[in-house]
Amino acid sequence: MPKNLTEPFRHRCVQDLSWAIQSPPLISGYIAETEWWGTEQLRQEYQICLPLLKQLDKDPDPLKAALQQAKSHRLGHYFESLIEFWLTITPSYELLLSQLPLRNEHRTLGEIDYLARDTATGKIVHIEVAVKFYLGYNDLDNMASWHGPDLRDRLDRKFDHLCRHQTQISRKYPELVPCVVDEYACILKGRLFYPPNTQTETSFTHPEHLNGHWHYHLPAPKQRHDTIYYPLQKRNWLAPLTDTSDQPTGPQRHTPTEPICYASYYSNKEQNRLFILPEDFWINVQTPHPTEGPAQQ
Repeated sequence: MPKNLTEPFRHRCVQDLSWAIQSPPLISGYIAETEWWGTEQLRQEYQICLPLLKQLDKDPDPLKAALQQAKSHRLGHYFESLIEFWLTITPSYELLLSQLPLRNEHRTLGEIDYLARDTATGKIVHIEVAVKFYLGYNDLDNMASWHGPDLRDRLDRKFDHLCRHQTQISRKYPELVPCVVDEYACILKGRLFYPPNTQTETSFTHPEHLNGHWHYHLPAPKQRHDTIYYPLQKRNWLAPLTDTSDQPTGPQRHTPTEPICYASYYSNKEQNRLFILPEDFWINVQTPHPTEGPAQQ
């Protein structure tokens, strides 16, 4: 994980905006005729926006005001608001439309996340984004083996929806889009949590994707006895934890009744992330056989 995902920012909302721009993707490549952004584009954007981020850290009110316009308090909508704000401040793009519903008579066919003009080329880009956190179980090279804390959410389903619907909708219904789309992009971010003592890699993920592990109990520190585990509210799952002044530590050894995300913290900074799961979390999970999805080109 890049060491400067939050440096040198003091305000949490600016840290999250920095994370939304420059954190590595879960998946990248040219997939389903869509450019899934990799670290090169993301880090280039971060360097372009860095002076603006520093200015926002001095006066975060414009960012806070924009984030208050989010559809809901759900983490996905918060992330979409961060991306929308980035597209309004970066000199690389001119944001034309966001959250554009496509309707045919009385039926909603879907929604375009963003339409933006590339200021260098003048081309119109349809951009879809998502942030997801998945826990791996059994065959880790099978996308269907990656489940959200809510077991109804699975990586294979989200990937398929992005490939076959979200990134394709402006191509399927061009007559409903107010401008001609030239290019298509997808940004999928988040973190994958691997089983205990498992290597953090799969055949389909970006090599630098953010990761952690899941356990049934908080692990005893192997080297650092001053390690503190801070339970994180879902709103704080994005950028690394930097301010622990208002973070409850709670009991350090217990079995939860629902999945809880923790930050492992020592030497005055977050070191890694982990999920603690109920012992019966996987009891009814059956991994389906992998299905053939859109090919990476």
